[in-house]
Amino acid sequence: MSRRAKSAWLFLAAVVLVGAGVAGGAFLATDGARSPGRDVASTGSTLLVSAAQAEPANGSDFAVLQSVNRALRDIVTEARESVVRVESTNEPDQPDARDEDDAEPDGRGRGRRNPFELPFELPFSHPDVTPQPRYGLGSGVIVREDGYILTNNHVVEDADVLTVTLANGREHDAKLIGRDPQTDLAVIKIDADGLTAMSLADSDALQIGEFVVAIGAPFGLSHSASFGMVSAKGRQRILPNRRDRRDDDPYEDFIQTDAAINPGNSGGPLLNIDGDLVGVNTAISSETGQNAGVGFAVSSKLASKVLTDIIERGKVVRAWLGVMIGPVEDDVAQRLGLEKPQGALVSSVVDGSPASKAGLEPFDIILLADGRQMDNHNELRNYISSSPVGKKVELTVLRDGQRKELTVSLGELDSEAVAQVAPDAGRRRRDWTGMTVEDISSLDDDQLDDLPYDLSDGVIVTSVRRNSPAARKGIEPGTLIIAVDDTEVHNVREYRKLVDEAEESVYVKWQNGANYGIGVLNRDD
Repeated sequence: MSRRAKSAWLFLAAVVLVGAGVAGGAFLATDGARSPGRDVASTGSTLLVSAAQAEPANGSDFAVLQSVNRALRDIVTEARESVVRVESTNEPDQPDARDEDDAEPDGRGRGRRNPFELPFELPFSHPDVTPQPRYGLGSGVIVREDGYILTNNHVVEDADVLTVTLANGREHDAKLIGRDPQTDLAVIKIDADGLTAMSLADSDALQIGEFVVAIGAPFGLSHSASFGMVSAKGRQRILPNRRDRRDDDPYEDFIQTDAAINPGNSGGPLLNIDGDLVGVNTAISSETGQNAGVGFAVSSKLASKVLTDIIERGKVVRAWLGVMIGPVEDDVAQRLGLEKPQGALVSSVVDGSPASKAGLEPFDIILLADGRQMDNHNELRNYISSSPVGKKVELTVLRDGQRKELTVSLGELDSEAVAQVAPDAGRRRRDWTGMTVEDISSLDDDQLDDLPYDLSDGVIVTSVRRNSPAARKGIEPGTLIIAVDDTEVHNVREYRKLVDEAEESVYVKWQNGANYGIGVLNRDD
């Protein structure tokens, strides 16, 4: 066991012992008794709060505290040698006269601040109308002794000059190797000797409640450390949508922590108690732009693939399934007999894609991938994208109430037609129908020409009442109603009969252009 590992174990043991000691001196609350102490109002009685007698600390207590102190010190001392300060300089091509659309990407424009604050580099701009350089400040972590540094994309994007400052104060010019806006990660490189690289740990092994340390340059204060714990794992929908992504949805797997993270921390490491990297500090949830105890770090599992691909290939290579997917909502899960909302609902399949060749169909719900349960559609998306191109993935899907096993050979993502999240996925809500429908056979030629369906019969939606159940499910004019309560409908008469007979709800399947959807519409919502 290494000295650092021993310190880590001492640290854990020390925290337990110190916690027990504190409990001995805690306030005790009793109900219905009176003795010297502080009275606190309580419903129907008096709650007496009195201080218990605290025992004086002995030598062993101090030894425990010293062990805690040494363990934490050793972790930070060793790790900070791998942490760098990253400064970016951007030479503008025109006067820096900004409107709201040109506001700072971290929300420092005129509008209301984005509560999920990003980026964290500190921007400095000049009020002059003449062109002036713009500077940014963030952090990074040395991941290879030959000079490769992992940081955030938003720290280095648009930079003309990158300068890295090591823990010993030495400055080096850095070269951008590659960046990945969809994970907000980037890799830069310096030419220097005697570098100390930080190891990447398996973030999947990290547990909620474990201690973590964040190191970076908050507010420009280089190599600052803060201490906290893992608050949650697998956080998603943190990064804002950006124009430079190949699709609207980023790939996200964030560790949430209460370790202090502030502007300037971006790109710095989140460490476990062994001093290894488990995350790259990226964002905070805050209305003020400063730490509020809710910080987010890209998991090392996600970062590891991005890092390796950029170094070895110059870009991130992602596998491709070829489907549009969305969440399985609670009402649909109940209808299909699932214990909870889980998996990914296939809303469309790209012709000629790996998914199409494997036999995936719209309305399929992908429950498992290689035997691993997919808790939501984003988890499936991350799993597929991080898999090797050409890998054969075993999918378990739910189709018409029956489980079906499919094998898909993954392709390589080279276009926007990739496993994406369906538009407005997750934002739909329940209520009663509110649809006006017509027979396709009743439409004139001009109306038929506007529809993407080659059908002689069927039921088409011509209008949807605002805030109605159908509207809240994403149904809109032009939508083709395929089935109600698992019964195909070919005309308005069949449709109305099924809807009118439903006492509480109807289970509807529909098609809107190339996308398919399912939902439960309830009368009483």
